[in-house]
Amino acid sequence: MKPEALTRRYVIPSSVPEVAELLREYGSQSCVVAGGSDLMLLRQQGLAPAAHMLDLSRIPELQKLRATDAGLEVGSMVTLAQLERSEFIESRFPMIAEAARSIATPVIRQSATIGGNLLVENRCTYYNQSQFWRDSIGSCLKDTGDTCQVTGLRNGRCYSRNVSDMAPALIALGAEAVILEGGKETRSALEKLYSSDGLFPHGGISAESLLLRVEIPAPPSRFYFRKLRLRKSVDFSSLTVAGTRNSAGDARICLNAIAMSPILVTGKAEALDFESVIHEARIKSKIVDNDALPIDYRKEMLAQFLRELWKALELKPSP
Repeated sequence: MKPEALTRRYVIPSSVPEVAELLREYGSQSCVVAGGSDLMLLRQQGLAPAAHMLDLSRIPELQKLRATDAGLEVGSMVTLAQLERSEFIESRFPMIAEAARSIATPVIRQSATIGGNLLVENRCTYYNQSQFWRDSIGSCLKDTGDTCQVTGLRNGRCYSRNVSDMAPALIALGAEAVILEGGKETRSALEKLYSSDGLFPHGGISAESLLLRVEIPAPPSRFYFRKLRLRKSVDFSSLTVAGTRNSAGDARICLNAIAMSPILVTGKAEALDFESVIHEARIKSKIVDNDALPIDYRKEMLAQFLRELWKALELKPSP
């Protein structure tokens, strides 16, 4: 047995303070296990080499799902199956149920969690492969190499895509993330968890921090959610578009799976201009050839989804 194997640990803490202490002790050498549906595959592919695994399945505080005077609180360990089956969520926050239902398969949603989906690792067709496959073509920037296999540029930018579907839905709803950091709870707009650096896509939360829950304000008056993928189940998103409009006329549009982080566009419903929004979306998106669907098709569907959103939210002038 190799000496370093003796130091590896799989820990199942029973409280948030215990997790916080372990995160302080292990730091970047640890990874948090939520449902594990994506993490375990990454480990099999040699893409999640952290020595210590912290299993959150026995912490009741992280499994709470409750309505509040302000809206809704969802613990990071609430499963996607719970979200899609909740009668309260279906009636008051149907976009959350729809987003959860669009992810993976019914079996996977039994264990996959909202926290795991929000912090799912970015994906790229040149990265999410076996160790043998990656070694055969030359490892990429996100792995151990110095060249982006998509662009061919050395020491350049990583264009791996954020593929969370809960992220655009919750960002469009104006959700806040509550994080345990340095022993204290902090909160921020959910979109601030993400960075435009494909190598470190969750730059808004450190290795020693823990996502406790998300808090969603009162439901909007109108919403739109649409996801593009090769098959109707299993596959990760090639494009996700979510949008809301509240009673005050504030609109929030979030696009994902076309850049390293979710893209948010906001404004008053009567002031938003379709051509300006689609122009901004095209500038901010980084659609490169690292997905199963062709670039031109994804660009075409981005425009189509935004047209549908415009009508669903009753934004004017209509495209």
